[in-house]
Amino acid sequence: MFAVITDDFTGASELAGIALEKGYRTVIETRSVYLADADVLVIATDMRSQDPQSAAAVSAKLTEQVLKMQPEFIFKKVDSVMRGNIGPELEAQMRAENKRSALLVPANPSRQRTIDGGVYYVGETPVADSGFALNHEFTAASSRVVDILRTGGATEAICISADEPFAGAGVHVGNAVTDHDLEAWAARVDDNVVPAGAADFFAAVLDSRGRASKKNGNPHLQAFGARRLYLCGSNFPSSRDAVAKARSHGVAVSDMPDEVYYADEFDEGHISDWASSLQATVEENGVVVVTANQVPGPERPVRRCLITRSMAEVASRAVKAGLVDELLIEGGATSQAVMSALNADSLYPSQSLAPGVTRMRVDAYPRMHITMKPGSYSWPACVWNFES
Repeated sequence: MFAVITDDFTGASELAGIALEKGYRTVIETRSVYLADADVLVIATDMRSQDPQSAAAVSAKLTEQVLKMQPEFIFKKVDSVMRGNIGPELEAQMRAENKRSALLVPANPSRQRTIDGGVYYVGETPVADSGFALNHEFTAASSRVVDILRTGGATEAICISADEPFAGAGVHVGNAVTDHDLEAWAARVDDNVVPAGAADFFAAVLDSRGRASKKNGNPHLQAFGARRLYLCGSNFPSSRDAVAKARSHGVAVSDMPDEVYYADEFDEGHISDWASSLQATVEENGVVVVTANQVPGPERPVRRCLITRSMAEVASRAVKAGLVDELLIEGGATSQAVMSALNADSLYPSQSLAPGVTRMRVDAYPRMHITMKPGSYSWPACVWNFES
């Protein structure tokens, strides 16, 4: 059995989708850790949103629990542009596994995110100067991977290329520009290092094990249910543009009311009013997009966690009312909040629809599927088909 510990929910669904597509029986656990009947066990957490000390404590506790299952390895999933508490979480896992070194390859060449000469690039632009930094909550002042790690709390970090030896203890970040680089790094994963990184490296590590048997991807696409609820809580401009185009093509959109968006605290009355309105819209239209269309500014600050919780709450009430066949969610924080509101413990990936977009079953709601994607990814045409 392989195990994966993730730092956000869509990262968990992304890697579960990769494992599924390569033929591995896969399960995502959200609350507890136990030896499931699966080849790949993925643990979904929200460590990325926590403070470094709390994230490190969670990482250590989960690693200790997973080690009792004697997995072949524990892969640490991190954000592909190195947001979050990577250093503290990874170093805590290293201590729990009693390993002095970690191999971290966060580059995703398939999405033009590479590390060359110790510098992280989005396309041809250093990440700190890219549009990603402007729009996607990337706060590092440097594009050098070692600087990013140290700013985030790493104590020992060095960047090396695949033909260089490990330099003793600490986190070793791998330069990676091509798939060949990923394959070379995957070949160096052994019992002495903790493997960590993004989706492309995880796929390379699985390929290096050579045990996949069948494909479970898009050719097996099953028909989507008639009543679909899309949660688009992302701030990414691409998400806002997609919602605007869907609206212009006649898709029903339930906008978060201002009294909810700008609230200082959770207001049950306002939430109930919005939830009732949303349920009526679903019953009338069948397909509904839920969005927070407002733009925060210095004159009207907002509490992002409250916005996420509110969207999750109204969506969960529609699900519990039996009105939803397909729940489609973008963004790790929104996914985490929805799963919490639904009291969902275990998710079983059933289809990989596109890179990062995984459709899943959940025990508590056997008639419904849940599909998730990271906020920076686009929905595939088979999911977001409103503009034809």
